[in-house]
Amino acid sequence: MRESRRPKNDNLDAFGLAEQLRSGATRTRVYKKRGQFRRLGQLAKAYDFVVGDTARVKNRIKSVLSEGSELPIGAGGLREGGREE
Repeated sequence: MRESRRPKNDNLDAFGLAEQLRSGATRTRVYKKRGQFRRLGQLAKAYDFVVGDTARVKNRIKSVLSEGSELPIGAGGLREGGREE
């Protein structure tokens, strides 16, 4: 491992590595087995989507209620007490 002549800086290091990859100056190859954790990645993305969507819906409900405006009512409507007819 070669010694660094300057303080470590993630931005400069990333730029240097990208430049090495672009110019073909890297000798090290990285092998990554395909599919081993693919399903886990899909589930993590789905989880993030559901969490984000839940937060968006909660914020929308809070916004509508804090404005004191009427809630959008579907074709069935709502009776007093918030129950569907």
